Amino acid sequence: MRYALVGDLVWQREGLTNLEERPLLSRLWADLDPDGTRQNILRMASIVKRIPNMIVVPAHDQRAFADMAELPNVTTKGLIL
Repeated sequence: MRYALVGDLVWQREGLTNLEERPLLSRLWADLDPDGTRQNILRMASIVKRIPNMIVVPAHDQRAFADMAELPNVTTKGLIL
């Protein structure tokens, strides 16, 4: 399974499928390069189209986290990682 952890580039997966930016106030507060952010959204949207089975995980989309596989506990030398 492939994952794209896109952080705050978009807040929900629809930001990439529908080319939607984050809410205006967050853009004004956090985007130091609005044009660069838009270009990165377009780039990531293009990647998502080329790899349709990839799970996109924006930092604020709880639905995306629910789609992630749960990792098993792995024991190494008696430590649980």
